Amino acid sequence: MFRFSASGLVPDEGFEAWREIMARMFHIDRTRAAGDLPRGGMSAAVLGDVMVNRSIFNAQRLSREPRRIDCTPDHLVLQFYRSGGFSGEMNGARVRIARGQIAICDLRRPLDVQAISSDTVGLTVPRHLLEGVDLSRLPPRLDPARERLLAARMMALHHRLPKITCAEAPDLTADLLAALRCLFDPSACTDVLEAPALDADLFSLAERVIAGALASPDLSPATIAARLQISRATLYRLFAPFGGVMQHVWDMRLEAVRAALDQPSEPRTLTRLAEDCGFRTASHLSRVFRAQYGATPRDWRRQQAVNSGAAWQAESARLNAFWRELGR
Repeated sequence: MFRFSASGLVPDEGFEAWREIMARMFHIDRTRAAGDLPRGGMSAAVLGDVMVNRSIFNAQRLSREPRRIDCTPDHLVLQFYRSGGFSGEMNGARVRIARGQIAICDLRRPLDVQAISSDTVGLTVPRHLLEGVDLSRLPPRLDPARERLLAARMMALHHRLPKITCAEAPDLTADLLAALRCLFDPSACTDVLEAPALDADLFSLAERVIAGALASPDLSPATIAARLQISRATLYRLFAPFGGVMQHVWDMRLEAVRAALDQPSEPRTLTRLAEDCGFRTASHLSRVFRAQYGATPRDWRRQQAVNSGAAWQAESARLNAFWRELGR
């Protein structure tokens, strides 16, 4: 697992550190608006031959010129924008990506985009793992049905990542690649809503509906089933192994808080996190969080900041090694 954050550095140092971390894939610079210096944070792990990452960054320009394309890997980068987005040239087309959408970037082709402050979950897939799929015609975005399915899978994989064992990794990677082949090949998946893959990912889709409504007091089995267009009986069957629908909702609320506190660059206060994740008050969150994890949210955040301090910030070579060895 690799973690990096420039949040603890002064602006000039943070910019140079972030630029160095990203240099193997992208050139980083200010946007045209010339606001704050670009900076960000990233956590990444390799699952089999695929890299899974979460990135949080401020407004910045990202580009890939021919020289960089010639000397760096030509992987496929899929980035789900939980917030933020960008506009510019990608994959030979003018593209605008907004919150809730997935950008599919072919690193074999030039890129020049202006991004706003964003929080993303991504996959980096070596091209040869999708051999036989015509990637030359892959659009910058999938149609809404495919995008919905892929976003659910990416978020489920990201949330599950800390618990994945080495023994599970090969099967998970193979399953992910099979899904990508289906989603990227129209002849194999002409109607995602009727494809067998939807049944396999229905639980992930339900989790994404829940994740998007954690703050809502109206979140219930009835509203979740209605959003998925399935019966409540089907929904109850999906969640039976997890203690029921609402038990899993509260588990996801706690996991969302813990994941936020794990990120050194997470800017929200505990009060705001409580509101965003569906807890009545910060005190309510603190009681439930301590019962689940054995520490208060404040203590948890303090310990994570210590764990991911200056030692991680000096390891840009480690991430470069990830890029270099991925898929080999």
